[in-house]
Amino acid sequence: MKQAKLRLLLGAILSVLLVSKVFPSPIASTPQTTVALLTESSSVNKGESIWLGLQFKLSEGWHTYWKNPGDSGLPLQARWVVPKYVELGAIQWPVPHRQSYSEFMNFGYDDETTLLVKLNVSKDAPETSFPLTVHLQWLVCSLVCIPEEATLEVIIKVTANNISVRPDFPITTLQAIASKLPLPLASQIVVSANKETINITTDWTNKQSNKIYFFPDQP
Repeated sequence: MKQAKLRLLLGAILSVLLVSKVFPSPIASTPQTTVALLTESSSVNKGESIWLGLQFKLSEGWHTYWKNPGDSGLPLQARWVVPKYVELGAIQWPVPHRQSYSEFMNFGYDDETTLLVKLNVSKDAPETSFPLTVHLQWLVCSLVCIPEEATLEVIIKVTANNISVRPDFPITTLQAIASKLPLPLASQIVVSANKETINITTDWTNKQSNKIYFFPDQP
């Protein structure tokens, strides 16, 4: 009887593993992070584009990093697998938070953030469905730092230009995030530096805020 129960348990575990391999998920979780691959729609017209979102929800007390992590940390690494008629833009990063630790200054996110990527389908793409797969590697830190990774996948359908696309994810959510992405400053900027300081001068004004923070785009 015990052997039969053990075989049944092993069979159930193997079934779960096989299902996980056959049916990739758009969501993955660890004790520190829940990450999801979001799309504006499950379909896209030929010659058009949609937003993709990489949503990170972090457990309390944990944080991850911006494209320039600052004095320590590592940025997200994403490796996409798409057909040749699909092009992906660069990751669009929301404004990070400053993370000060002793004499170190880092840049990143806590709680929740969504990184955006534009997916473009060529005009001569076939009318078919394809798996959109991304392998992610990132670092989360609290009192300790833990490297994490996940492979996420969704199915995207390519449709003809005369077929309307109905979003199955609230389109305003990703569009609202896109509307808050950093924009080029319309005013002139003058930068000077010496061995100890960097001076940034601009005539930009914002009546809604009296605080300006500088985030270096690259390490």
